[in-house]
Amino acid sequence: MTSSRIRTVLVVAVGTLLACGSASIGLLTAEPRLEGRTVRSWLRKYEAECCFSRGNQAWGVFHRSGTNALPGLISIFDEKPPGLAHAIVSRRRNGRYVPNRLESWASQKEYLWSSDRYWAMLLCADLGVEARAVHALLIAACRDSDTSVRRDAARLLSNVEVPPEVAVPVLSQLMLHDGYYEVRSMAAYSLGQLGPGAQAAIPALRQATNDSYEGTRDWVRKALERVENASAATKERSDVTPLGSPPKG
Repeated sequence: MTSSRIRTVLVVAVGTLLACGSASIGLLTAEPRLEGRTVRSWLRKYEAECCFSRGNQAWGVFHRSGTNALPGLISIFDEKPPGLAHAIVSRRRNGRYVPNRLESWASQKEYLWSSDRYWAMLLCADLGVEARAVHALLIAACRDSDTSVRRDAARLLSNVEVPPEVAVPVLSQLMLHDGYYEVRSMAAYSLGQLGPGAQAAIPALRQATNDSYEGTRDWVRKALERVENASAATKERSDVTPLGSPPKG
């Protein structure tokens, strides 16, 4: 490669990096603010507090803000990965050479992106405010590339009143086919929490009793027992005939 060609490539790369940085700054300044700080700033503080048990100041801010916090959290939760960072990380995973500095930058970007979305998702559901607004995002998160996001999205489906006819097929698919046992286990747990609402999942639960991981099989058996018992109790109540005859006349 000639020196002029190398210079051109470097200029394009630097320009792209600067453009991405400018876009990020614009995104941050456009964010809603809660008690003087951006939603993302509070989110990072919330993450630090949760990880290092340093109190719950940020949690209090989100809960005091209620509906004002939800749009900012949803916008973070619904973000797409930074294009350049994602491309670099993909190249690295494919075994191609990437300069160390770019590799480090891309890995950090990807980590922060996944982390932001993960905590925003948990807070969206934890707020319990306008829960219907996060249903579609939680369903989408069940197909996320990040294992921890899929795992906790599966857990939250049974907590935010996603209709069973929507939640059960998604959870059944995760329980039977996800490549990570934690995700499969959490999907089984959520089906159990749905009780009689998960009656349609009984065949999938029976199939999942053959899961390759013992811990998942335990969760599946517990969920199956709970769903079958709840379904039987519901049927028994519906079959009860009132004593005596209705009054005539």
